[in-house]
Amino acid sequence: MNYLDKIQNTVDDIIAILEKYDDDWANVFKRIKNNLYLNQKNTIRDIRYLYGGMGSFNDFVLQKDGNIPKDDNNKLYELRTKLYELCCQQTLS
Repeated sequence: MNYLDKIQNTVDDIIAILEKYDDDWANVFKRIKNNLYLNQKNTIRDIRYLYGGMGSFNDFVLQKDGNIPKDDNNKLYELRTKLYELCCQQTLS
Protein backbone atom coordinates (compact mmCIF):
# COMPACT_ATOMS: atom_id res chain seq x y z
CA MET A 1 0.00 0.00 0.00
CA ASN A 2 1.49 3.34 -1.02
CA TYR A 3 1.40 6.47 1.10
CA LEU A 4 -1.58 7.99 -0.77
CA ASP A 5 -3.61 4.86 -0.07
CA LYS A 6 -2.67 5.09 3.62
CA ILE A 7 -3.72 8.75 3.71
CA GLN A 8 -6.97 7.92 1.89
CA ASN A 9 -7.79 5.09 4.32
CA THR A 10 -7.09 7.33 7.30
CA VAL A 11 -9.25 10.11 5.84
CA ASP A 12 -12.05 7.57 5.28
CA ASP A 13 -11.85 6.51 8.93
CA ILE A 14 -11.91 10.14 10.05
CA ILE A 15 -14.95 10.85 7.88
CA ALA A 16 -16.79 7.86 9.35
CA ILE A 17 -16.37 9.26 12.86
CA LEU A 18 -17.03 12.89 11.95
CA GLU A 19 -20.27 12.11 10.13
CA LYS A 20 -21.78 11.07 13.46
CA TYR A 21 -20.95 14.38 15.13
CA ASP A 22 -20.04 17.27 12.84
CA ASP A 23 -21.10 17.76 9.23
CA ASP A 24 -18.81 20.74 8.69
CA TRP A 25 -15.61 18.87 9.50
CA ALA A 26 -16.90 15.76 7.70
CA ASN A 27 -17.40 17.86 4.56
CA VAL A 28 -13.88 19.28 4.83
CA PHE A 29 -12.47 15.77 4.83
CA LYS A 30 -14.74 14.65 2.00
CA ARG A 31 -13.28 17.46 -0.13
CA ILE A 32 -9.79 16.36 0.86
CA LYS A 33 -10.62 12.80 -0.14
CA ASN A 34 -11.91 13.96 -3.52
CA ASN A 35 -8.80 16.04 -4.21
CA LEU A 36 -6.11 13.71 -2.90
CA TYR A 37 -5.32 11.91 -6.14
CA LEU A 38 -6.02 14.95 -8.34
CA ASN A 39 -3.49 17.26 -6.72
CA GLN A 40 -1.62 15.37 -4.04
CA LYS A 41 0.99 18.02 -3.21
CA ASN A 42 -1.54 20.78 -2.56
CA THR A 43 -3.95 18.45 -0.77
CA ILE A 44 -1.26 17.22 1.61
CA ARG A 45 -0.34 20.86 2.27
CA ASP A 46 -4.03 21.62 2.90
CA ILE A 47 -4.27 18.74 5.36
CA ARG A 48 -1.27 20.05 7.29
CA TYR A 49 -2.84 23.53 7.41
CA LEU A 50 -5.87 22.07 9.21
CA TYR A 51 -3.66 21.42 12.24
CA GLY A 52 -2.47 24.96 12.90
CA GLY A 53 -3.86 27.78 14.98
CA MET A 54 -6.72 28.21 17.39
CA GLY A 55 -9.92 26.46 16.45
CA SER A 56 -8.08 24.08 14.16
CA PHE A 57 -8.83 20.41 13.60
CA ASN A 58 -6.21 19.69 16.21
CA ASP A 59 -8.40 21.41 18.83
CA PHE A 60 -11.66 19.78 17.76
CA VAL A 61 -13.51 17.63 20.31
CA LEU A 62 -16.41 15.41 19.30
CA GLN A 63 -19.63 16.08 21.16
CA LYS A 64 -23.33 15.50 20.68
CA ASP A 65 -26.24 16.67 22.82
CA GLY A 66 -23.81 17.90 25.47
CA ASN A 67 -22.05 14.53 25.74
CA ILE A 68 -18.40 13.97 24.92
CA PRO A 69 -17.88 10.40 23.67
CA LYS A 70 -14.55 9.30 25.11
CA ASP A 71 -13.97 6.27 22.86
CA ASP A 72 -14.68 8.13 19.63
CA ASN A 73 -12.55 11.09 20.74
CA ASN A 74 -9.67 8.74 21.53
CA LYS A 75 -10.03 7.09 18.13
CA LEU A 76 -10.19 10.49 16.41
CA TYR A 77 -7.04 11.56 18.28
CA GLU A 78 -5.22 8.46 17.00
CA LEU A 79 -6.40 9.01 13.43
CA ARG A 80 -5.62 12.73 13.55
CA THR A 81 -2.07 11.96 14.70
CA LYS A 82 -1.62 9.23 12.10
CA LEU A 83 -2.82 11.49 9.28
CA TYR A 84 -0.51 14.32 10.30
CA GLU A 85 2.47 11.98 10.55
CA LEU A 86 1.73 10.47 7.13
CA CYS A 87 1.57 13.93 5.58
CA CYS A 88 4.78 15.06 7.29
CA GLN A 89 6.62 11.93 6.16
CA GLN A 90 5.59 12.57 2.58
CA THR A 91 6.65 16.20 2.80
CA LEU A 92 10.09 15.18 4.06
CA SER A 93 10.68 12.50 1.43
